[in-house]
Amino acid sequence: TVPLKLPQLVALAQTEFPPDYVRGCIGKFMSEHFEFIQKTLTEDEFQVCKDGLLSQLRMKPKNLREEARRFVRQMNDRSFDFGWRERGACFVEKLTLESFKSYVAETVMKAPQIYVQVKKVFEKEDKALPSGATHFPDPDGLRRWSGETTVNDFGDSARWYPVNASVAPAKL
Repeated sequence: TVPLKLPQLVALAQTEFPPDYVRGCIGKFMSEHFEFIQKTLTEDEFQVCKDGLLSQLRMKPKNLREEARRFVRQMNDRSFDFGWRERGACFVEKLTLESFKSYVAETVMKAPQIYVQVKKVFEKEDKALPSGATHFPDPDGLRRWSGETTVNDFGDSARWYPVNASVAPAKL
């Protein structure tokens, strides 16, 4: 089984622009920022971001609700792994600019992508594109599904991983 601990990079946008245009903008943003990480990110900038992340990971919760939010995923995926935050902080402490660049290049940039677009039902014209903007070409290998039949076809052809269904606590 696979716990729900897969690394994810999520971009969520609600807009009046056409969904395909927004998908292209998100893809362009990601490409530009991956390139920035690989070519421009300095040691000082990396250290500031690293210190900020460590500060967030080590920050004590301000109230019971904030503390409970930290454990919802571990209860939902039944991993009961409540030590992930401290392990994450220890991992980040050891991270170097070069190891970060390597991870981005070898893992993040090569990872499969999925774009989920929800189109409006209400009959209303999309907002006009910004001045000088054009639609982006579809990425290579883009598959489109719409409607129940094609969604079912996807379900039949997808590689599915069972989610952890045990109730055993994580070993610390």
